[in-house]
Amino acid sequence: MQLELFDAPKPQWVTVDAANVRVENCKQFGAPWLAIQLIEKLKLDQFFEHVMPRGQETVPWATTAMLLIIARLCDPPSELYIAERWYPKTALPDLLGVPISRVDDNRLYRGLDHLLPHKELLEKHLKDRLGDLFELEYDLLLYDVTSTYFEG
Repeated sequence: MQLELFDAPKPQWVTVDAANVRVENCKQFGAPWLAIQLIEKLKLDQFFEHVMPRGQETVPWATTAMLLIIARLCDPPSELYIAERWYPKTALPDLLGVPISRVDDNRLYRGLDHLLPHKELLEKHLKDRLGDLFELEYDLLLYDVTSTYFEG
C-alpha cells in the first residue's frame, strides 16, 4: 500500500491581469518550502529544538541546523556560498524568520559544530521516523553521505 507523504492541497483559483504583471523580487520558494515540509514530516524541527535548546543567541541553533539541511537539499555548495549567494536569493528569510544579515559562513560552520555532539541521536531519530512514516521493519539501515566538491 502506498502511503501519502503529504496532505493533498486544495486548489485555489484567482483571476490575474497578465498584462499588468511584472517581476520585482524573484526568490526561490518551491524547493526551500518543500525541504521545510520534509523536515517537519521527519520531526527534525522538534528534534533540534529538544537537543539544542534556545539560549542567548539571536538565531537559535535549531534554526541554523534547519538552514544547513535545507541548503544541502536544495543547493549543496559551501557554507560561504550559502551565506553570500544562495540564502539571499531564496524565500527562507521569510519562511524561517531569519534576516539575511544574520546568516554568515562563520555562523553556519559553528552550527555544524553544535550538530556534531548529537550525531548518534540524530541517526536514531531518522531511523525511527523512517520506520514510522513508511512502516518499515529492518535490522540495518545504511545511508551514503559521500560527496565531492571542488571550487577553483
